[in-house]
Amino acid sequence: MKALIFAAGLGTRLKPLTDTMPKALVPVGGKPLLRHVLDKLIAAGYDDIVINVHHFADQIREYVAANDSFGVKIAFSDETDLLRETGGGIRHAEPLLAPADAPDTHEPFLVHNVDILSNLDPNAKRSATSCSTTTTASWAGPTSPPARCAAPTPESIRISVNAWPSRGYTTSTRPSSR
Repeated sequence: MKALIFAAGLGTRLKPLTDTMPKALVPVGGKPLLRHVLDKLIAAGYDDIVINVHHFADQIREYVAANDSFGVKIAFSDETDLLRETGGGIRHAEPLLAPADAPDTHEPFLVHNVDILSNLDPNAKRSATSCSTTTTASWAGPTSPPARCAAPTPESIRISVNAWPSRGYTTSTRPSSR
């Protein structure tokens, strides 16, 4: 299974820690944020992971290499030339997320922010006909329906995701009708 970890951010809210290291390597509970996310994804069966990098990108690459890629396939979506934000980050990583034997096709993949830690099961609502969007993870793809997915979140907020893999995606939030 494939996943994209957003780790390119500048970490401005974590300054001064991020003056010398990327947010992904800031330690929490004795290990870097990136390690927490990788451990969770690998335990859930994700074995093909893309990490987008920008701020202190070489430190993230070195950390992954020093840990033998944690026993899974890890690729980097390099944004050192330009920080592309969420939608642009997914678009830029698209070639790395496509199947190697069919690079013009799309498969579902999980999107996870490096700075969000939770007890969420990354596979809780994973299926070919449904998608899950929560405060900690998002769904992207495939080329066929569902074209629109909605998942309730705590505190009566509903987040909707419109997925158009060939054109990117949009998100919106609105009060839930519940």
